[in-house]
Amino acid sequence: GKHQPFEYYCVLDFEATCQSERDPAYEHEIIEFPVVLYHAPTGKVKDSIQFYVKPKNKPKLTVFCKKLTGIKQSQVDNGISLEEALLQIHKWLMKHGLVHGEYDSHVMKGEKICSRRSDFKYSFAFATDGLWDIRNFLNPECQRKKIPRPKYYDQWVNVRYLFTDFHGKRGNINKMLEHYDLKFEGSPHSGLDDSKNIARILHRLILDGCKMDINDGISLKKDKMEGKHQPFE
Repeated sequence: GKHQPFEYYCVLDFEATCQSERDPAYEHEIIEFPVVLYHAPTGKVKDSIQFYVKPKNKPKLTVFCKKLTGIKQSQVDNGISLEEALLQIHKWLMKHGLVHGEYDSHVMKGEKICSRRSDFKYSFAFATDGLWDIRNFLNPECQRKKIPRPKYYDQWVNVRYLFTDFHGKRGNINKMLEHYDLKFEGSPHSGLDDSKNIARILHRLILDGCKMDINDGISLKKDKMEGKHQPFE
């Protein structure tokens, strides 16, 4: 893990409001915001943080959502707002020395996006299983609710894509764990447990010699990207 592009990886796996019927227009709201802090040089998880978030538009969770995520209505009723969660995560990143300065100093003016890899100047990056967490959940919700979002969410390490590129096979969390003869630890669809398991996969990819660099983003320029996967517009 000594030669990785980042010293720290913040593994993230949101849970969001959902319903059983498929509806492309359904507006998801984040209800669990967990981050697991993985330190590449030592290969260890250094810390984790988790917030339950109170959804504003649809405060009542569907039975389907509660069954899927294991999140109780009382947990989101007592949750914090998404704005507050983002602020608390920023303070937590500050505490670990990963960001410096106030929240607003990391927000780009006029809803601009940090789209070039070379402009990403942090010693950590977020890491997710796929592109949905930031692209389909965090970004649209921030846009709809006019919540300023720090630019360190604009690019991320898509662990699923890196796994596919490195091993030549596709897989979800369970399939990737299976590849390493690992079993899922905890409850599937608990955001925090998902994040911890993604961190285990990230750790094994690093041991295999995979370069864990940013390979996904809200609007990354294609010419700045490496790898076969180019889901960007």
